[in-house]
Amino acid sequence: MMSTIKLIFRQLWRNRLFTFLNVFGLAIGISACWLIFRIVNYEFSFDQHHPKSEQIYKVHTSYEEKVKLDHFDGVPAPLPAYIKENFVSVELTVPIFKQYFERVSNIGDTQKIEFEDQPDIIGTTGDYFKMTPYVWLAGDQRNILKNSHEVILTESRAKLYFPNRSIDQIIGQTLSYDSTLYNVTGIVKDLAHPSSFLGKEFIQIPEKEWNSTNWNNSNSNWQLFIKVKSSASLPNLIKTADKKAYEMTHAEFDKFGFKMHVNTVPLKDLHFTSYAQNNVNKKIMYGLIGIGIFLLLLACVNYINLATAQIPQRAKEIGIRKTLGESQKRITKSFLLETFCITAFSVLLSWPLLILIQTVLASYIPDQLKLYPDPWGVSLFLATLTITITLISSGYPILLTNKVKIVEVIKISNAQSLKFGNLSFRKMLIIFQFLIAQLFVISTCIIGLQLKHALQNNSGFDKDAIITLRFPSKSYQDSNVDPFVFKQAIKHITGVEQASLGHLPMSNDHWGNALFAKSDTGQVQ
Repeated sequence: MMSTIKLIFRQLWRNRLFTFLNVFGLAIGISACWLIFRIVNYEFSFDQHHPKSEQIYKVHTSYEEKVKLDHFDGVPAPLPAYIKENFVSVELTVPIFKQYFERVSNIGDTQKIEFEDQPDIIGTTGDYFKMTPYVWLAGDQRNILKNSHEVILTESRAKLYFPNRSIDQIIGQTLSYDSTLYNVTGIVKDLAHPSSFLGKEFIQIPEKEWNSTNWNNSNSNWQLFIKVKSSASLPNLIKTADKKAYEMTHAEFDKFGFKMHVNTVPLKDLHFTSYAQNNVNKKIMYGLIGIGIFLLLLACVNYINLATAQIPQRAKEIGIRKTLGESQKRITKSFLLETFCITAFSVLLSWPLLILIQTVLASYIPDQLKLYPDPWGVSLFLATLTITITLISSGYPILLTNKVKIVEVIKISNAQSLKFGNLSFRKMLIIFQFLIAQLFVISTCIIGLQLKHALQNNSGFDKDAIITLRFPSKSYQDSNVDPFVFKQAIKHITGVEQASLGHLPMSNDHWGNALFAKSDTGQVQ
């Protein structure tokens, strides 16, 4: 075995150029497949490791207007309490109310740290931690979120706010949320797998929001998860809740010709719905898988072409080995082992290439991907990929040496033996490779021209020296805050010529107010 390996390494070193081209070509394909695998594996792992996920559902609303049906992620504020009080078939009711704070800072710590617009701060109840598989690191689990001024942090947020303290030392520390003080009463370990439960900081739902009686507004800030004892009870729950929603809203909604519905979606399917947070289109994921397979096949075709191009040069070696009595089986194993070594080197080289690609394409890769490395899944993927590439890439060269007789190999009279019509198999692979290369070049030129047109064409408006700013969160949460005051303050800054209020262009995020007026006939418009 060792003599065979030494022979393979001598052969690879003797043909250094071919070896480099093979390794580099395969490494590019493997790195692309590796990145695609990580993205697809991350997206398909959402909520798949959640205990008893088959009993957990996300409650959401939809609005019917004639033949149009629009789905929304949120629910009316009174719905969580209604379901909790009226359905014994529901084991857990977990309301989630998104919280927005302009500034969060640690109070009394030796190193004061302040953050602005921290995401993933939610108001909820103690049932949240019964539904989700959080591991408690510190704090009392028996009385969770009973106090309006307590906060529970994930481990990552705790270390972010108190980098110089241990987990146990953080308990009892104080955080300031827009000048309101909260005591840290618990720390939980961050979830080990991608999840639709996105909270990082947990506080009690404000009493004003919890006691709301407004059924007419399905705000995305209000979300609801339920855990049912049996899925068989779900149809009755939906029917009853839907009837209650109609009862509470029809007087207002009938004026405008639409109707609210209450719906549920299984937790395992939530990530692939169009209205969920951080959602993704499953068809796009399947498309990425197809692209990965295609790129891998291109890399294998490139290897096969280079490997078969070497057959005439290696003809004497093969002929002599057969003449000296070496069996075809042993030669086949040698080719397989050689391909395996090249593939293994390619996998090693693909790792720095992957890091480079991730850096360049960082804006197109999910932000949370780096938090879930999944070493076991990646190891299994790379092992499977290595074996697959070895078998595919070595298949045709091995078949070629098996088909050709010793004398024919030595004379190099029939190195390209397999025929499809008037073309050899290798010629077909080369033609295929060149066609794909031309397709890529033409596509690149077209995209370049489109980008040039988009950047240089007159858009009809002045897009230079224009910036967009987010409103401070309190400006759109508090109805008593006038956003025009903020606008006037911006206009008084030196160098600002004009200021305008509105939502972000080309975005689904928007804000506004409803304006109702009665016509002469008394109809509301």
